[in-house]
Amino acid sequence: MFEVEQKFNEEMRQIYDKSKELTPPYKPTRFKKMLDQYGGVETANRLLISSSKIPDGFIELYSRGPEALKLTVEYLILKPEYSALFNPDQQEIAKKRLKQLNIELP
Repeated sequence: MFEVEQKFNEEMRQIYDKSKELTPPYKPTRFKKMLDQYGGVETANRLLISSSKIPDGFIELYSRGPEALKLTVEYLILKPEYSALFNPDQQEIAKKRLKQLNIELP
């Protein structure tokens, strides 16, 4: 399980790096601070339960095109290799957010 968490944490950090390469670039500094403070899994947990509305970062990515939503926490936690890290309720929140914008699930 530790290796899966490490890989997830690494992919969460890649979200930050790849977001800066978008057109126009997006620099999610609050997201980066959360990653540094809590790590990948806890950051994802906090973002999923923080509110029932779609998060600002999610909207920022969507404004750069639907393909950019593959850089969301919601998309990442739905990857099969990370299913053990999140409970069904968390996965359902992620699915709902992506489906609201007609994004194909991983």
